[in-house]
Amino acid sequence: MSSNLILNFLGVFIGKFEVLIIIFSMLLMLIVWFLYYHTHFGKIFVAYSENKKSLSSLGINNSILSSGVILFIVTISMLMGVLVGYSSYISVFLGYQYTFKVFFAMVLGGISKFRGFMLGSFLLGLIEVVFSGLFNFS
Repeated sequence: MSSNLILNFLGVFIGKFEVLIIIFSMLLMLIVWFLYYHTHFGKIFVAYSENKKSLSSLGINNSILSSGVILFIVTISMLMGVLVGYSSYISVFLGYQYTFKVFFAMVLGGISKFRGFMLGSFLLGLIEVVFSGLFNFS
């Protein structure tokens, strides 16, 4: 047994660093949810995704807004990449496997609703853990 072990439940081992990744991911999801639904920036982003021309007629620069959103997404991806890279190996294909998982979670939970995407992500993770535990895929 490793000193890093925190939880052993039905053959699923969760270490201290995995708990840190889970807590950090949940915190980031709550921050994004709050920004999207309870701030002025979130309302502007919803308006931008629905009708770009009407938003520009209100005096909001679309290129600056889209650059800010891309910067925010890249920052979140960078933070999670550092955590995942620290717990696994570093390579140019590090995010390749996660791209398919995110796409599948979006299809499973729905693209338009944030709660549906979170539920789809949780369901995908649960399915992955259960099947890898039952069939011992390596």
